Amino acid sequence: MENLEIGEIFALYGKLLELHGENEFRAANYLNAPFKFKKLSERLADLNEEQILSHPALSKSLVSKIPEVLHRGSFTELDEIISQTPSGLIELMSVRGLGAKKIRELWTKLGIESPGELLYACKENRLISLKGFGEKSQQNIVKELEFRELNLGKILFSALQPTAAQLFDFISNLACISRVEYSGAYRRLCEIISKLEFVVVCNNLEQLKQELSGLGLQIKEESPSQLNYELKPGFEFVLHIANANNFASTLFRTSASAAHLSKITMIREHASTEEEIYQENGLHFIRPELREGLNEIELARQGIIPEAVSYSDVKGVLHNHTLWSDGRNTVREMAEFCIAKGWEYIAICDHSQTAAYAGGLSIDRVLQQFNEIDKLNVELAPFKIFKGIESDILGDGSLDYPTEILAQFDLVVASVHSNLNMDEERAMQRLTAAIENPYTTILGHPTGRLLLSRKGYPVNHKELIDICAANQVVIELNANPHRLDIDWRWIAYAVTKGVKISINPDAHNLKGLLDMQFGVNVARKANLQKDFVLNALPLNEFERFLKDLRQSKGL
Repeated sequence: MENLEIGEIFALYGKLLELHGENEFRAANYLNAPFKFKKLSERLADLNEEQILSHPALSKSLVSKIPEVLHRGSFTELDEIISQTPSGLIELMSVRGLGAKKIRELWTKLGIESPGELLYACKENRLISLKGFGEKSQQNIVKELEFRELNLGKILFSALQPTAAQLFDFISNLACISRVEYSGAYRRLCEIISKLEFVVVCNNLEQLKQELSGLGLQIKEESPSQLNYELKPGFEFVLHIANANNFASTLFRTSASAAHLSKITMIREHASTEEEIYQENGLHFIRPELREGLNEIELARQGIIPEAVSYSDVKGVLHNHTLWSDGRNTVREMAEFCIAKGWEYIAICDHSQTAAYAGGLSIDRVLQQFNEIDKLNVELAPFKIFKGIESDILGDGSLDYPTEILAQFDLVVASVHSNLNMDEERAMQRLTAAIENPYTTILGHPTGRLLLSRKGYPVNHKELIDICAANQVVIELNANPHRLDIDWRWIAYAVTKGVKISINPDAHNLKGLLDMQFGVNVARKANLQKDFVLNALPLNEFERFLKDLRQSKGL
């Protein structure tokens, strides 16, 4: 477990203490645990019990429980208070805008114990007169609950990946299984998955069912061609049962979207491969991740679809945070990790000065970081560390430093982090001003969305891309699996306008650098070729790009 994960377990306990009206100071000790643990220089999981219990930076009430948390992911007091709490109230804690104190008010004054009861109460206008609420907050809660309801039973690809891999390995090693492949949206590398699907060739269905029941999985529905299990409430795990003769056709039918299948005139049941199915329809092969029913059929009819960017095409990683702001590792550690991965360069883009919540860099600290980077570049050559910044886009669209400081960065990622509750007109005005700033190199996470958590502010994507094209601004495909922003569905339009895409991890620790894979996944869904990926440029070409860009902007 990472330190932040441990901290979140303690924070849950703090929230529950607040919910039950316990001492505020005691609750605060646990609520602040994520912040405290995030700042530690060492991983708690790497320490022995004696080192943990004598840790000088943490209170006894925290350290005494850490060994138990590391052992089983919880601790006795947390288990006890969870047992005393309606499960629906814990669900409400994931609703933005509802803290434990507000939930307690809803619970004790209105008897609300679940998201469904809260939504009904809002529809009945019962929150308007409740202390701490009002008409505006009631409207916001309705929006959050409806968004949550819409996404219930869905899981991020990244969150599902470990479970999917474990199930794949388990099934493929069963004696009754001779072949297994991923299918459905997971095979298409969709960023959000509503059910996990496999296609299997099985010679003993009863044995397969018995083996899966040993995992604690209960059949929800079954037929000779399909077994449906419930992995978690509202989320299914589906096995499509095939044989050696119809495996390819079953895999094809179950892994393509309905829109894609509607454009395929013939699927021969005993086709030997998926390639053969496309050939019989007069088409070149279409990779699974493209089978969404967009323009892939037309492209395959015209000729072989060009290969999209791959993970091995990435030469450097841009937009990364370090201990200078809210990251977990030093500049050196981030750079050395990249060297070990075979990358040629990294751009350090810590938060700018307005982002006080994230340890944003004052001008003095910017210059101090420059000095550190200069020394490391001498030591680590030919690897290159670029001096970047993630500059907050302020309310009026301006960037977060005076011109003389912006001019000293190698690149500037401009991002919105505050006042996200904007209508489209306001958002476009703010983003346009930032894009038109000649020092903006990359527009960071353009909509501010968090998948399954926050919709993000509304933008006119075509207009936004057009403005980036006119101002030679690169658009970020933020590879953090909670963002994946810009949405891949708009990348094709960006390419037609000549706008480059930068696949950036927005890494806050070494593990975060590996999120590049999720960015590459959705770039492949967009059929983005490496020629349009900024950080697929080798180091010398990337340096030339930055130099030419500055010259073309008259900087």
